[in-house]
Amino acid sequence: MGRLTLQQIGRVLRTYQAQASLDKHGRVNGFHSNHLEANIPIEDRKFIGKIANTSMVCAGVLDGHGGHRCAQAINERLLGYIAASVLHSCNKLPSPHERGHLRLVERFRFPDEYFTVKYEALYRRSLSNYMQDLSRSSPLQDTGAALCNAFVRLDEDLSREVGTSDKWDGRFVQRVVSGACASVALIEDDQLIAANLGDCRVIVGRKVDSKWQACQLGAIHDAGNLEEVLRILKEHPASERRNIIQNQRLFGALTPLRAFGDVMFKWDTEDLRALQSLGIHMSHVASNVYNTPPYLTAHPEITYHTLLPNDHFAILSTDGLFDFISPDLAVSLVGSSLDAFWETGDTFHKKGGIRKLNTIGSMVDKLDSLAQKKEYMVDSNSATKLIRYALGGSGKSPDTENLNAMLTLPNDMIRFNRDDISIIVIYFNEFSTKR
Repeated sequence: MGRLTLQQIGRVLRTYQAQASLDKHGRVNGFHSNHLEANIPIEDRKFIGKIANTSMVCAGVLDGHGGHRCAQAINERLLGYIAASVLHSCNKLPSPHERGHLRLVERFRFPDEYFTVKYEALYRRSLSNYMQDLSRSSPLQDTGAALCNAFVRLDEDLSREVGTSDKWDGRFVQRVVSGACASVALIEDDQLIAANLGDCRVIVGRKVDSKWQACQLGAIHDAGNLEEVLRILKEHPASERRNIIQNQRLFGALTPLRAFGDVMFKWDTEDLRALQSLGIHMSHVASNVYNTPPYLTAHPEITYHTLLPNDHFAILSTDGLFDFISPDLAVSLVGSSLDAFWETGDTFHKKGGIRKLNTIGSMVDKLDSLAQKKEYMVDSNSATKLIRYALGGSGKSPDTENLNAMLTLPNDMIRFNRDDISIIVIYFNEFSTKR
């Protein structure tokens, strides 16, 4: 591919961007989103939606590995499982006779998003079974625990569905052989609950004394996290411990220490030998160091965050973004867009000293007009802006040469230089007085 003009760079970066207003009267005003693939097909996924009969908004990003099929299955289903769990926790789970016509979520559909028709009936049946199990149990008073249950049950259902198949289909099995990390934010009023699994992140952007600050919710679950390593080692006999973490990876193979799928680190050896018969190689099983599974969990880390008056947005992103820029810089870049918007003065008003964002659409229109005056170097969509700076360098403005180099790599070279990047930026309305 030849050299790109500034206009062509802009068109490439904006290919998958999206934005929408959700509720100008609620805590979540709306969002910006975008992604840029490195893998073909892309292994990242993202979702956002409103949970029925509540003011809750739920958003998530998924970072697949070993292929896209696990991330795709989780993307199609996790929002429904979360909705069922949290509705049950607040005694709003639909009764059996209501479930046929009531939707659990109002989901935003991204332009390039798709759903697997072949497994639709199976997925619906598994969710229905989960809802039946919930209805027979006492509601959890802790929304975070309900969120955790949704993660764990969906991961269990993935394995259960494969085990009940009469004939293992290769693509079907790939849903559990591949894996996915995830970060989810559940927001209601002034409460944000983050659920993290692996190496995606939820970061709140806060303004203090005219400076933007990043508040990361939760940790990264890899071998660089000593608490996470000790957690795993304590779950297994001392005789096994030296083999579990090798070369900063689980059994020398997997970087994240929490994930959906990846059943070669969860199933017992008998079931894994059946997978090996399909030609799936698992050296840790063959070498007799795999004795007390599971070694990997889909149990997320739950973090509770009370939104403050100066918390203006949250960034959910897969780790491809943070290979290039820090959380602090990401928050500063999104914050600078808000600063530019506030300076225009006519689409914000002040109430109690807090600026209120009336609609995401008004922000997009205003920043688009600014972009036309600055030769395509200002992005109205903050997720696009983050990708531009990630690829173009973190100076005062992205370097055009870097952008050209990163966007014109041959397909077989892209993954050696960067990962998939998927981002959702959620904007908050004014501080709520509800207590």
